[in-house]
Amino acid sequence: MKRSLLILIFCCFATLSKGQTIKDDISGTWFTKTKNLKVEFFKSEGRYFGKIIWKSPENKTESRIGDVIISDLKYISPEAQYQSGKMRAKKFNLDCKVKKDSPNTIIITVSKAFMSRKLVWTKADR
Repeated sequence: MKRSLLILIFCCFATLSKGQTIKDDISGTWFTKTKNLKVEFFKSEGRYFGKIIWKSPENKTESRIGDVIISDLKYISPEAQYQSGKMRAKKFNLDCKVKKDSPNTIIITVSKAFMSRKLVWTKADR
């Protein structure tokens, strides 16, 4: 009886913790605000990274397809956001954190010293 109760409790906690990470998962493809870059978020060794997979011809930035522009994001459960990351923008490395606002939008907060800026990206169909 005790054994079945323990198994039931374990299964409930496993299901609950899995549900939280799926709901807040940022893996997938996202458009930047101007929709001139498509960035794919992927997980590697417990951290999340964002790589450019498409660039519009009108985009004149130095970034190239295949460049990893967001790195080392770590999911923090109590805050339901990804923190401690870096975003490469032009020649700067900015501190970066990401929060999933809805199933179709993420808010990326980048900062350097005392300045910060919020970027809203939208989910892209692959």
